[in-house]
Amino acid sequence: MRRFIASTVTPSARPPFTGRVPMPGIRQLNRAEIPVYFLHGRYDYTVSYTLTKHCFEVFQAPEKAFFTFEHSALSPHFEEPERVREVLERVLKGRETY
Repeated sequence: MRRFIASTVTPSARPPFTGRVPMPGIRQLNRAEIPVYFLHGRYDYTVSYTLTKHCFEVFQAPEKAFFTFEHSALSPHFEEPERVREVLERVLKGRETY
């Protein structure tokens, strides 16, 4: 059984962000050979908006887009279903520039 010890790390002591977030047991990806779309709620405090935006910037894909849902937190598909539908329809129609 593993034990985890929480500790506070001051910003100056943090290592620089490399675009790879440690996720035990999950293979980490920083590129894909298919289109990738990020849909993120501005008020999502479970998954940091700033960190997600940075991951998007360093992620490599032949086509990628980041969609911000200004009135959502963790579940834009429940909180702004019409906007999610509009985004998905535009992506499926091949219009990835917004």
